[in-house]
Amino acid sequence: MSRLGPWAACSTLAVVMMLTMLSLLGASCSILSLLLPAAAVDGLPADAAAVSYEGYQVVRIRPATESQLTSLQVVLNDTELAAVDVWREPSRPARPVDVNVPPQVYPMLIDALKSRGLTYAVMVDDVQGHIHRESSKTRRVRRELRRKPAGSIVGTYASSADIVSWLNELAKTSSRVTLHSYGKSVEGRDMTLVKICNSTGTTKPIVFIEAGTHAREWIGHATALWIIDQLATSADADVARLLDAADWYIVPVANPDGYEYTHSTDRFWRKNRSKNNGSACRGVDLHRNWDSQWMKVGASGRPCDEIYAGPSAFSEPETKALRDVIVAAKANVKAYFALHSYSQAWLTSWGYTGQAPPDLDPLLDVAKKGADALMAVYGTHYDVGPGAVILYAASGCSNDWVKEKAAIKYSYSLELRDTGDYGFLLPSSQIEPTAIETWEGIKTAAKLILGIE
Repeated sequence: MSRLGPWAACSTLAVVMMLTMLSLLGASCSILSLLLPAAAVDGLPADAAAVSYEGYQVVRIRPATESQLTSLQVVLNDTELAAVDVWREPSRPARPVDVNVPPQVYPMLIDALKSRGLTYAVMVDDVQGHIHRESSKTRRVRRELRRKPAGSIVGTYASSADIVSWLNELAKTSSRVTLHSYGKSVEGRDMTLVKICNSTGTTKPIVFIEAGTHAREWIGHATALWIIDQLATSADADVARLLDAADWYIVPVANPDGYEYTHSTDRFWRKNRSKNNGSACRGVDLHRNWDSQWMKVGASGRPCDEIYAGPSAFSEPETKALRDVIVAAKANVKAYFALHSYSQAWLTSWGYTGQAPPDLDPLLDVAKKGADALMAVYGTHYDVGPGAVILYAASGCSNDWVKEKAAIKYSYSLELRDTGDYGFLLPSSQIEPTAIETWEGIKTAAKLILGIE
């Protein structure tokens, strides 16, 4: 469905200089790592340079019946409400639908909901205020870190520049870490694969983690960085066993252009930054661009839509490059975890159909035990099951391609905190608990898959 977000409300937009990262040569786990050049751009300019969400509110709608679900879909497809940004798609009765609503169409939306008997509530009444407060915290933390010779960004919503700098420093100080540029983004940024392993010189199974495909889902990036730090620096016996059993491949920022854009210009940008032929609207949804039932369901052929799947499968350099990394390593990859937000769900295949894969039972068994371990930390509940059943049907997703085409059995997508109190505006105070519990869940799943517990 068409989602133009703030573009429908803004006639002009300041052009912000983008960070350009230099290239990185590859290195294996058994040799000294080569380092990424640190970037010097702050990545978080004054609020005046960014898209404003002044007056926006996040509204939660609860369709109680199939009839109400259909009515809601009609409302959200109304071209006069095209500026409404759907954060949680309609999928089934009783499951909440969250929308970010600009002030100029708020009365129209509420009238439409009331006339159809749809229940709603305002979840976030000042979207721009939340953005401003979190931006202020981020700047303050960044200034504090830069006063130190090698400040850690773990537990923060870091900019692209700070992520590059931190990874460089980590690779210098940890013999477990090597950095590899596996390709260039649309705008020429390096895409970095972090390999973490002990130097035994033997071929091991691989656990692969992808994060940051959707630019606005900052908790995914932050959680991946937390996991990298744990694997690289922890002296915990659990981590030692995991490194003895497997090498860990982690992509913390799978969409570097989009992520930089969320820091510089539009906090809720989702897609990459491709220019689309014949359209002024930019970007492709990279999580709809994989060649797994591409464009079958839950994807759009309209470039202005948030879920635009691109002109063809693997049309984007970001997805093509990540695919090639996975193909090169697939003989050894035993588990794949894609980190997204939000919903608190541990998703198995398939995402594009309710029909179960033949090996669903072992997939669910590992997922349930992982979700139980996650919940044991702080009591955070995750739904577990196929994406098309638990959330909504969508095709062209990375985790389905990994299972369907790369034949990697244990492939999952994790929708991290929360369930909508903050949505994509999850406060930085929740980074640490989210990362800690997610890591417990992934550790438990990895142990089961690798057969070390």
